[in-house]
Parts: sequence; structure tokens; C-alpha cells
Amino acid sequence: LIVSVTPNAMRGRTAGWSQAGIFVGGVLAGGVAVGLAAVAPPVVTALTVGLLIAVPSVVVLAIREPAPRETGLAEHVLEMFGDVVGMLKRRDVWVGLLFFMSPVGAGALMSLFSAVASDFHASTTEVIWVVVIAGVVTPVGALVGGMLCDRFDRWRVYPIAGLTAAAAAGALYFAPLTPPSY
Repeated sequence: LIVSVTPNAMRGRTAGWSQAGIFVGGVLAGGVAVGLAAVAPPVVTALTVGLLIAVPSVVVLAIREPAPRETGLAEHVLEMFGDVVGMLKRRDVWVGLLFFMSPVGAGALMSLFSAVASDFHASTTEVIWVVVIAGVVTPVGALVGGMLCDRFDRWRVYPIAGLTAAAAAGALYFAPLTPPSY
């Protein structure tokens, strides 16, 4: 949807705001769900979580989209298949896909930090601090990254960001298994 309604010069910034909003909204919704589960009946918690999911989804109805072309299903599927085949023939797409599918290159490793806390002998308090710091830095990084994508070639920014995340994660391999390293 961003691609179809946002001018190319603003797509990076828009994507940054989108990612920051998804992250912050997910944290807030998760916090409300966990808090409610501790004090409210399951029905109230379930209804609230359902509303937290459904209500923001309704906002998309306010976005004006370009009218879809009138094509038959078979023609549409063939056109989509041709687009995918054409895309997969490009070498730069393969490089982007490698970074995207790599958990380190995509920054997905952040989700695993709490799982390795015991390896670093990190206390619960230290894990909470890492999560809080990441909760602040992640949306800020999405906003800054979005602005960088509008100023520089996106095909260069994404691999550089992926390599930076990989270097940081790789440095952990050489770090001692202590709380300060964590």
C-alpha cells in the first residue's frame, strides 16, 4: 500500500514511520494484554486484545487507493508470476533477499537476546534493561533508517544496515559470556 500511495521520494521515511508504529503499537498492545491477563477475566482480555487488533485495522479504510485494473483472474495470476520471475532474474534482488532472509542481516536476532541471557549470566533486571533500551532504540532506528533511505540509494542502505547488525552480532561471538557483554 505504501508503494502505491506514496511518492518515491518519501517511501523510506514512510516505511520508517510504519515500522516504528508497528513496533511501538505491538509493545503497547502486548503490555496491555499481559497486564489485563493478570487482573481481568479471560473474556475481557480476549475482547480487549481483539479490539486492539481490529480497531487500528479500520484506519486503512481511510486511505485512498488507486482503482484496480479490471482483469480476469488467470490474466492477473500470469502477470504476477511474470513479475516474480522477472524480479528473480536480477542479481541485485538476490543480494537483497540474502540479507532479508538472514536473521542477523534483518536485525531479527534481537528477538533471541532474552533466550541467550542465561548464557551470559544476565539477571532478569539486566534482560529488562536490554529490552527497554531496544524498545527505545528500535523505533528511533526505523525513523532514521527511513530518512537515510530517502537520501541515499536504498539498494545500498539496506545491505550496509544488515552488515552493521551482523558485525554487532558477530562481535558477541568474541565477547566473554558476562553480563556487561550481554
